[in-house]
Amino acid sequence: MSSKTKITLFSLTLVALLVVTGVNVYSAMAGDDEGESVSHDQMQEMMQANQQLENEVERLENEQEMEEPAAMQERQEALQEALQETAATFVETVYTEDAETYEDRKDEAETIMQDNLHGFLFSEDEQEETENRAIAEDAHFFAETGELNQSEATIMARFTQTYSTGSAEDSTLTFIELDAEQQEDGSWIIQDFRDAVESMEGEGDA
Repeated sequence: MSSKTKITLFSLTLVALLVVTGVNVYSAMAGDDEGESVSHDQMQEMMQANQQLENEVERLENEQEMEEPAAMQERQEALQEALQETAATFVETVYTEDAETYEDRKDEAETIMQDNLHGFLFSEDEQEETENRAIAEDAHFFAETGELNQSEATIMARFTQTYSTGSAEDSTLTFIELDAEQQEDGSWIIQDFRDAVESMEGEGDA
């Protein structure tokens, strides 16, 4: 049970006690059929107990108001972290070129991307052995969606892709955009990707 739910239930309980206390006070003041009434000290005790309950309800309400933004911030950070981990796996598996790790990368990529996209990017059962190598390094991720409390998000990835053939080596700064969809378990699945530079140029031409 969440802290918010516990506080809400406890508050409801305290409110119910306040109602009961109020009824008792009224009954005591009115007296029963035989004309009995409580003493001044007993009345004071009941009034003090009633005030203590009211103070406790107010304290819990204030505590709840303080916890809600913190809980929301914590959830946002968790979603951000999960999204970035998914994007990092995409970059590592898709933008690495190495025949020896192809099957492992293919299996890992299957867990973080949509089936059709996976079939397109890893269409072969194995990768032909060549001298060509490519690795993605120094990756940084920027969520373009302001609020991550929705089921869809877009994230930009910036990384350096280093190609090598024999002794020759060349590095390229790469920008891509990833469209992700959140699953029921909180994980993210990449639905599509595109070259971010071409995407921005296309928006400028529109």
